[in-house]
Amino acid sequence: MSSYPPQGPSYQAGPPPPPQAPPGYQNYPGQPAYQGYQGYPSYAPGGAGAPVSTAGKRFGAYLLEALLLIVTLFIGWLIWSLVVWSKGQTPAKAVLGMRCINTTTGRAATWGTMALRELVGKLILGNITFGITTIVSAIMVLVDNERHEALWDKIASTVVVDDPEGRYLV
Repeated sequence: MSSYPPQGPSYQAGPPPPPQAPPGYQNYPGQPAYQGYQGYPSYAPGGAGAPVSTAGKRFGAYLLEALLLIVTLFIGWLIWSLVVWSKGQTPAKAVLGMRCINTTTGRAATWGTMALRELVGKLILGNITFGITTIVSAIMVLVDNERHEALWDKIASTVVVDDPEGRYLV
């Protein structure tokens, strides 16, 4: 019978191979070798991690979303939302350089995923429960030390990251 994990001289457990440099990276004399992205761990298979947005930044985005909703008299916010959902953002996230990424693909959330997250997770559940799910989600964002996921993030399988350069749009 074989045992797991493999034992013996043919199996050498060691550190993973060094990360591959991105296309176009040039190692000039005196420059240290490419070490890979040194941010937070990725929640997507094979992707480089982006910093998960903090609870404070997510709260600020929520407040900014409410302000933008009022200032644009809802219709402007609605049109803006329909445009930026295809990039995994809401209007406030677009302003703050944040993005929702799909945890299974590691890419920006699609328009359909954002519609599920925003309409079902926030709007419908929030109204049906008279705001209780919104309060529960706020507590979830504060308590979750690793991903800061709200209920609507869990429904849509997303995580909110800081992505001002748009790396997850590829």
